[in-house]
Amino acid sequence: MTNAKSLSKVSVELTTDDDIISLKNDMIESLNSTDGSGIAAPQIGIFKRAIFVKELLKDGSTRNVFVVNPKIIA
Repeated sequence: MTNAKSLSKVSVELTTDDDIISLKNDMIESLNSTDGSGIAAPQIGIFKRAIFVKELLKDGSTRNVFVVNPKIIA
């Protein structure tokens, strides 16, 4: 995982030229090596806009959610 200073870098959008499947797999592998519930691509040194989250459902099971180019709108 990267250090806190590198997380202040601006990430760029993923494009169809990016290997999105490999990115997703790298993020899952990194997240599974911890006890976390989510990870952003910059946390593994890839400055692209992507997040992977393990969503806890009401029945106690989890669902994997991979989001590409998320935008926060208030």
